[in-house]
Amino acid sequence: MFLTTAATKRPVAMSALLLALVLLGLNSYRKLSLENLPSVDVPYVTVTTIWPGASSEDVEKDVAKRIEDAVSGVEGLKHTYSTCFENAGNTIVEFAIGTDVDVAAQDVREKIDAIVGELPAGCERPAIAKLDINAAAIATMFLRGGLSPDDLYWEAVNRVHDRLASVKGVAEVKVIGGEEREVWIELDRDALAAAGLTAAQVAQAVGRGVLSVPGGRVREAGSELAVRFDAEYHSVDEIGSLQVAGADGARRYLRDLGTVRLATEEPRQRAFLDGEPGVTVKVVKKSDGNTVETVRELKRRVEDIRRELPPGAELLWLQDDAEIVQANVDNTIADIGSSVLLCAVILFAFLVNLRSTFVVAVTMPVTIVISLFFLQLCGLTLNLSTLLAMGLSAGTAASRSTSRPSWRWASPPASSSPTRSSCWRASSAASRPQARRARRAGRRRARARRSRPWRSSPRRARTSS
Repeated sequence: MFLTTAATKRPVAMSALLLALVLLGLNSYRKLSLENLPSVDVPYVTVTTIWPGASSEDVEKDVAKRIEDAVSGVEGLKHTYSTCFENAGNTIVEFAIGTDVDVAAQDVREKIDAIVGELPAGCERPAIAKLDINAAAIATMFLRGGLSPDDLYWEAVNRVHDRLASVKGVAEVKVIGGEEREVWIELDRDALAAAGLTAAQVAQAVGRGVLSVPGGRVREAGSELAVRFDAEYHSVDEIGSLQVAGADGARRYLRDLGTVRLATEEPRQRAFLDGEPGVTVKVVKKSDGNTVETVRELKRRVEDIRRELPPGAELLWLQDDAEIVQANVDNTIADIGSSVLLCAVILFAFLVNLRSTFVVAVTMPVTIVISLFFLQLCGLTLNLSTLLAMGLSAGTAASRSTSRPSWRWASPPASSSPTRSSCWRASSAASRPQARRARRAGRRRARARRSRPWRSSPRRARTSS
């Protein structure tokens, strides 16, 4: 009622307000994030623990059970699920709906920190993370070429990964396949027996000998210098010169106890494209990132990377989600436009009224554009849910514009002829046939009253009697 009164009494002000809202809506469409699904925070927290060399039974007894007991007192806890494998265990902590996931993750982290010292020796520190269902890969690439598997992996990690990870909106870059380089030390059993050493002692000596630690500070002549103990090796031959103390106190070089060589780790996963091995690169976006803008920037960055790759290497773009998201938005806009056009054509064909057709053809798109401003104001994105809501709102606006007009009883003016009685009058200009029928009905009732004066004048009839 307020808007109707304001529109009739202040038409210029309401026109300026609508124009401002339309401009804000167009500007919001440029800034709105385009997604496939709405962002949803599920109340789950995952705790992943790595224990090299442990069996699934040991992980369940010594790690998973202690973690479940530690988080059992967290507020809002609903269920805990643990899955144990060889060398690792994963615990999922489920909270009640409505729980703040950030606060819950912090509470779980505090509980886990309290029992880290109770975990078995050799067990890595548990990794705690929120379960993000929106952290899905939005782009997939494949690196292949005439290089060895370890060279392809090096290019993927040190060139492709580093360049793509700095793109705005990227949360993680996953590298699948390839073979990572590592140094292998293959010990000679006879040489170890002659020196009175074991493989564990050699591994301990290598761990102590290959390190880099700070050594303090040195002040001299008003200046201060940082001292660092650097025992890292820059080549495989230098590692072979590492000395290992034997049982008799004699020192022996590592190269005398075995072979030191550069090799690749044991492959646990491989990637193939059309039967050709290579490395798969998957890009995961942030939960609040724009899928379309992120993919566009990734494509520009990939073009720069391709020019820097060594001869024979090729980085292929396999698929992305930007095409699907953009197609959803384009289809929704096309459907809304077709619905507006169809509604206007039908109105004009049945009513032959340009004014009603113009009102419907203008108000429907203006309503949709203004709604974009309120979408951005509420922090929402353009996704399947919001696009469906916009399509339904367009249909609702069309049905309201073409609905049957309401009627009201209008008394005739005082100066009107006594032969003309009150009649139904349409409140809409698009209802002339109904108005004509109402006038004809009013005339019939007036003629009936004239033929029976005692009903039209009840006071005079009582006096005569």
